[in-house]
Amino acid sequence: MYTESLPVMSAASDTNSELRQPAAPAPSRRVVKRAELRQRIFQAALELFRRQGVAATTIRQIAQAAHVGLGTFFNYFAGKEAVLAEIGRIRQERVEARLRDPARAAASTRERMADVLRALVSDMEEEPDLARAIIHAAMSSPEIFHGERARFLALTELLAGVLRDGQARGEVAADCDVEAAAHLIISAYAALALDWAARASDYELTPTLLAHIETLWRGIAPASPARADVKELATGPSGRRHLRHTGRTGSS
Repeated sequence: MYTESLPVMSAASDTNSELRQPAAPAPSRRVVKRAELRQRIFQAALELFRRQGVAATTIRQIAQAAHVGLGTFFNYFAGKEAVLAEIGRIRQERVEARLRDPARAAASTRERMADVLRALVSDMEEEPDLARAIIHAAMSSPEIFHGERARFLALTELLAGVLRDGQARGEVAADCDVEAAAHLIISAYAALALDWAARASDYELTPTLLAHIETLWRGIAPASPARADVKELATGPSGRRHLRHTGRTGSS
């Protein structure tokens, strides 16, 4: 009895082994050491930026603080601007993780948008000098600018997904162009961030940004009957979209 079942069990075992994905190989010691060294240089630069400012920090000081030679520094970073770009990348990934977090998906679309925008600016307001240095570096370095632009586009796509979910739940107008709306949200954030970075004195970025987004939200939220009676979005003979007064008076 057992001998007859053995071939079947063996075949099942072979099938499972074929379906099972091979385990990812562990990184080599060389790869691990390189990652640790890069992190050490990054942390040394970050501590110096926080303590004495980006402009006053030299690459030589960063190398000395990390206990590496100048050549080793340049093996991992092209310059101070590359370190600043790394800071921006890490912060961006944290924001994107919030957008993808299933635990936050139950919140309303409006709340999810506000949560992401608060996350975008919270680090900026906590460390304004460092945040301004990152923005200035992005504006002066084409390489960093293109990297930041790519991250903004990725964030825009994620926000469009949030708005699309909102449409499915009836929280965003069905005729809303979610891609355009997401671009407007990120554009508002970028414009305010640039304005904030250019100012010598701080102003409260979070409430200012949320106030701007509140105005945008009124345009993408489902229209109430009262608002629909005043204006509607229409398409004229030329195919261009425009706003027009409905002229409704309450009579049929």
